[in-house]
Amino acid sequence: MTSVVFPLIIGLLLSLLIIHTDSMIVLNSNDYLRIIIIFFLAILYLAAFYSLGMLLSSRIRHSATVLILLLFIWVVTVIILPHTAVYAARQLVTVPDRAVIDSQAQVLIDEWVERMDEYTIKNPLPAIEIMKSIAREFSEQDAQFLRTVQRGRRVYTGIWPFAYRFFYTVKEMMEWVYHGSIFGHNLRMEYEDRIWQLYRDYQLKLNKQVGLARALSLCSPSWAFSHGSSLIAGTSENNYLRFLEESADYRRELISYMKSKGGLDTYLLFTRKPIESFLSSRELIILKNSQGEEEVKNIINYRIDPLDLSDLPRFNYSITDLRISTANAIFEISILIFLNIFFFSLAWVSFLRADVR
Repeated sequence: MTSVVFPLIIGLLLSLLIIHTDSMIVLNSNDYLRIIIIFFLAILYLAAFYSLGMLLSSRIRHSATVLILLLFIWVVTVIILPHTAVYAARQLVTVPDRAVIDSQAQVLIDEWVERMDEYTIKNPLPAIEIMKSIAREFSEQDAQFLRTVQRGRRVYTGIWPFAYRFFYTVKEMMEWVYHGSIFGHNLRMEYEDRIWQLYRDYQLKLNKQVGLARALSLCSPSWAFSHGSSLIAGTSENNYLRFLEESADYRRELISYMKSKGGLDTYLLFTRKPIESFLSSRELIILKNSQGEEEVKNIINYRIDPLDLSDLPRFNYSITDLRISTANAIFEISILIFLNIFFFSLAWVSFLRADVR
């Protein structure tokens, strides 16, 4: 057994050494405890096959036969049995293919785009009408100045009233973008919730299928070791689902935070300048003609102070507590311990009854 454990220790130490060379990975005492527990699980896993080897060696005289039989048992328990269990679970618990879920999500995205297009058709971009009105009342030079004012002072997404940022533009455009953004963001969050529910239902069904596959693989020591290790490390599918749930909760928390700051239902969505201070296109040109372009530039190029995000909610995902993780893996640990005791006891009895002549 020492000849098997020693290479395992060397591999573990080399792995830890490689991890320590990466400054992005920081392990705490809790992580080291998890590694140690998983290491002992690996020893139990190897010891189970070691005890089985002693059992067969005590019953069969030819070592070549024992080796072939052990290899056959290893292939059955490590490869055939788990894969058979997965196939049976897929037949008993139907889960749609991920590509089907992706296509359903794409249908929802296309539906959102279609509704945004319908809104934009009913509420077209007012820039063309603004320029026509300016052309009738003012000179071409004034119209060109108005275009210069709007250009470079905004981040705007095409024909949709869906702006990310406006430093300054005419009041007519601000109002159009405001009403469109309220509609667009609320609609987008609605469809994002529907898409999230789609993938959440898929993950729940997948977890149910995986759970059944594990139940059908109870006799496989490799399954016990693999699942026990993932539970202790906090990387099982249940932990992944918990991460997704906490991410969704954090998204809702962020939305509530932004609403409390007026960032989703006021002009603060894309500008911090009071809407009352914005001038219409006509007022802007009159101001330019009466007081000069410098006065207009003073209004446009206002100072923007950095946002205070000190009270922004933080996403704090914490891995399952080590005691809880170990308790969750008790069943898998018990299987490995039972297999060791069972095979070793049979080997011991077999040695006692063996004919040494």
